[in-house]
Amino acid sequence: MLSQDFQEEMKFLDLEDVSQYIRNISTPMLVSIGAVAAATTYYLATRPKALPPVCDLHTQSIEAPGSDYVHSSVLLKGESYLTHIYEDARTMYESFVRGARVSNNGPCLGFRKPKQPYEWMSYNEVMNRAENLGSAFLHKGHSKTTNPHIGIFSQNRPEWTITELACYTYSLVSIPFYDTLGKEAIFYIIDKDQHKVGKGSIIQRSRQEALGNSAGALQLRWEKLTRPSSF
Repeated sequence: MLSQDFQEEMKFLDLEDVSQYIRNISTPMLVSIGAVAAATTYYLATRPKALPPVCDLHTQSIEAPGSDYVHSSVLLKGESYLTHIYEDARTMYESFVRGARVSNNGPCLGFRKPKQPYEWMSYNEVMNRAENLGSAFLHKGHSKTTNPHIGIFSQNRPEWTITELACYTYSLVSIPFYDTLGKEAIFYIIDKDQHKVGKGSIIQRSRQEALGNSAGALQLRWEKLTRPSSF
């Protein structure tokens, strides 16, 4: 442990020595320290603030009456099922739009490569890419009433979520084809959903985003966006 005399000396630093030490620091070093301090202050002032939870995180469930060890969510009202939490977020599409508004176009989808920091796409960027992709689906004849099923074959990555959001935006049905399940599982899903995956029906996402950004698809997008999504 430090002696009491040493601790007392530390309480009364010689201001002249401190001033001399600061004067001996080179100008580039002082500029660097100032830049780091400014960047830290800016980050602390502008970083996204955590949204308040919808319930007490320490009491998220309560014991059901007349049962042992059976709990129900505190969000439930009576015996009815919980359909939504916010009035303006009754569908997946509305939930995304609400997230964009509440976060003020904050970070939406994050990804990173091994041993590298996260990179983030904003809500507006994700929405724009989803609308481009959904417009391409409409351009190819998909709609809520005509061939609404969109199969997604992809690893877990932002593009998966963007494709799923494109389906929500245009009231289409997304069907996941997980590559980790193998070929037999994928063909089983196709068979059960009565899909006919033939030549020309397998499309590449990046090309479809470019197609969806074209003039013809943009007109379809405008017509669709005038009608609310049901998903």
